[in-house]
Amino acid sequence: GNLCKFNASIIVIKFEDIKHNYQLVDTKEKRDELLRILRTSDFLVLDTETSGLSFTGDEIIEFSAVRLEWDNGWKPVAEVDEFVRMTNNRKLDPKITALTGITDEMLLQDGISKEALCGLLGQLLTPGTMITAYNAQFDLLFLFYLLTSLVL
Repeated sequence: GNLCKFNASIIVIKFEDIKHNYQLVDTKEKRDELLRILRTSDFLVLDTETSGLSFTGDEIIEFSAVRLEWDNGWKPVAEVDEFVRMTNNRKLDPKITALTGITDEMLLQDGISKEALCGLLGQLLTPGTMITAYNAQFDLLFLFYLLTSLVL
């Protein structure tokens, strides 16, 4: 069965794009419409640490996110920062440990399962949620690969 189910309409944006697009909006009406859309959207700001650069061969080893909802400004309503255990107790490359500070022991002792990470995503994402990330394509490829591997 599906280990990972959630109903979310996901729109990927970068804050730089909003700023750039906002400057291109040439009328007050268009600016007001853009701000209305943003103020009626919730945001999930996320970041991942991974065991390498290949989303098909490496894994998410840490997932951090803050969910923001509009209330006369975006306010944090949920925060997560979780280590994620690697498949079959794989070991981290020492270069990854040097880069991230994350050790095999941290993942084994404090890491959650991939299924638990999927459950967290299901709680954080609601229809219309906008996902923001510094390196969104990288993070989303890893998340997509993780989710499809659990569902299939």
